[in-house]
Amino acid sequence: AVQPELDISAGSVFCCNPLSIEFAPEFANDQTERSASNHKWDFGDGRTASEEAPTHTFALAGTYHVTLEVTISAGTKLNATSTLTLGREGILDNRQDDADDLGGTDDTISPAIIDVINLSADAGPNQVAIIGDIVLLNATPTGNHAIDQLTFRWRQLSGPQATLTGENEPRATFTAPDTAELARDLIFEVTITTGDLTATDTVSVTVSPTEEVVVVRDDPTLPTEAEVVASLAALAPLQKPHFSFPLPDRILVNPNDPLLKELVRVTHGASVRGENVKEAQLKTAITACRNINRTAPDIPAAIAINYSPWHRVFPANAPPTDTGPEHDGEVVFFRERMTFIRDTVASLNHSLGADVPVATILLDTERFHIKNAAESGATAWNDAITQKYEVIFDLAKDIFPGATISWYGRGIQESDSASGWSPFPWFTFDEPGETFACSLYRVPELGTMRETFRRTHDLASSAGNPTVIPWVALGAGYRRDIADFQNWFQDWDYDTVYSNLLGREINNWWYSQTPERFAPYDAADFVVFYPSPFDPDTPAWGKHFVAYVRGSNELNDLP
Repeated sequence: AVQPELDISAGSVFCCNPLSIEFAPEFANDQTERSASNHKWDFGDGRTASEEAPTHTFALAGTYHVTLEVTISAGTKLNATSTLTLGREGILDNRQDDADDLGGTDDTISPAIIDVINLSADAGPNQVAIIGDIVLLNATPTGNHAIDQLTFRWRQLSGPQATLTGENEPRATFTAPDTAELARDLIFEVTITTGDLTATDTVSVTVSPTEEVVVVRDDPTLPTEAEVVASLAALAPLQKPHFSFPLPDRILVNPNDPLLKELVRVTHGASVRGENVKEAQLKTAITACRNINRTAPDIPAAIAINYSPWHRVFPANAPPTDTGPEHDGEVVFFRERMTFIRDTVASLNHSLGADVPVATILLDTERFHIKNAAESGATAWNDAITQKYEVIFDLAKDIFPGATISWYGRGIQESDSASGWSPFPWFTFDEPGETFACSLYRVPELGTMRETFRRTHDLASSAGNPTVIPWVALGAGYRRDIADFQNWFQDWDYDTVYSNLLGREINNWWYSQTPERFAPYDAADFVVFYPSPFDPDTPAWGKHFVAYVRGSNELNDLP
C-alpha cells in the first residue's frame, strides 16, 4: 500500500512584515490523521515548534523551507516541506504564475504536494530472543519508488551492544548479546533511501538470559548430584566415547566441578552447543578434558560440537529449493561459528598446554522432508535437500578435517508402514555422511531397539559405510499409549534395569558377536546421549546414567 500523503497548509496571510502565518498538517485520510503524533516543525529561520497547528511569525523577507515531520502508528514517520518566499510586503507562493502577485488579505498559501511520503519503511514486528540466538531483522519498503535504486542502513539505537551482519542489506542478523541476568531491549533503526526519498522505522528485540531453572521434585528415589558423583567415582569408564546433547551452561563453569570431572572421565568427552558456545565455556571443557587426559586413559577425552543447521537464519516455512539471502546467511553463520570454535580451541590448547581435539560434529537437521518419487517436483526438491546438507558437510569437514561428521536420524526407524520400518524422511541418503545413525529412544523395548540398530546397520553396510551412531534416551524415553499403539508419552522414568542392559550390550564386545540375538553394536564408534545431562526437565537422567555405566561395568546392582 502507498504511504498516506502529508501536506502543509497555512491559514490566511496578512500583509506585511513581520508576518504571522497559521500552519497545520493535512493528511490524505482520517485514519492517518487520528494516529499522528510528535509534530516537529522547522520554519527554516532557525526556529521550531512542536504544536500540531502552530502560528509562526517571520521577521524578515527571504525564502524559507518549512518542514514537518509527524509520527504515525508503528513508529512510521511522515515528512512534508514547502518553500515560501516572504517579500517586502508579504508572502509570495513559490508556485505563483505571476511574480508580481503579492500575498494579500484574501490570499492563501498553497504549497506543493510532497512526494517523499511515497516511500515508507517497515522494520518488522518486535521480537523476543534469548542470549546466543541469531536474530533476523527484515526491512520492507513500500510506496511509489524505484525498487532497483533503494539503499538500506541498519543501526542500533539502544541496548547492550550487538554486532550487525548485513547492516547495508534489507535483512541483517546479529547474535543476541549477553544481558547478564536481566531482560533487555535492543532498539534498531532502518533507513531506506532512494534518490531524495528517505524513510525510517524502528524495531525492538527483547533479549533474555537463558533460564536453566532447577526443578525440585519430591521424589526420594532420585539420587542427588553428589550421590551420582559418588556412584560414578567407583566405576570404570565406558568402553567407547559417549557424547551428548550440549552440556548445560551451569556445568560448563568450573573445570574442577566434581560432576563435570566424572562426566568427562566416564564418557571421554564434553559436548558444547555450536550456535552459541562462549570462549569461557570452551576453556572449561578443554581444561576438564586436559586434566583427565593427564592420567593417560585408554581413550583420551575430546570435544563434540552439537549444531542444528538450517534452523538459524533459513525460514522454517521456506522450501529446500529456496536459495535466497536466508540460504546464504545460514551458510555464512555456520562458517563463522565453526571457524570461531576451531580458532578458539587451538588458542586455548596452546595457552593451557593441552591437546584436546574436536572429535565429532553432531548435526541435527529436522527441517526438510523428502518427497516420494511419484510426487510432483520430487527430483528437484530432493536434490535441493541433498545440496543443502552437502554444503554444511563440506564446510564442517574443511574446518575440522580430523573430526567425524555425523547426522542425527540418518538411518531406519520403526513406523506404521506396511513393513513396520522406514528410513527417516529427512534424508535422501545421497548426501555426504561419514556415519549412519538411529535413535534408541524406547529403551525398555530392547527388541525394538536392537532391530532399529540392525536395520540401520544393514542400510549403512549396503552403502559401504557400516558405522552407526546410536542416540540413546536415558530416563527420557518414549512409552506407548495402550489405546493408540503408535502414540507415545515422552520423558518416561522407566525401570533402570533397561538402561543397565543397554549399557551392557553397547559397550561389551561379547554381545556384538551374536548380532542375531542382540545387535552389531560394535559398529558404533561412539554413542550420543539424549537429553542434555542433568537437564532439570528430566530429573531421572542421572539415575539412569549410573545404571547405564553399571551395565557397561557388568554390574547387576541398580541405583
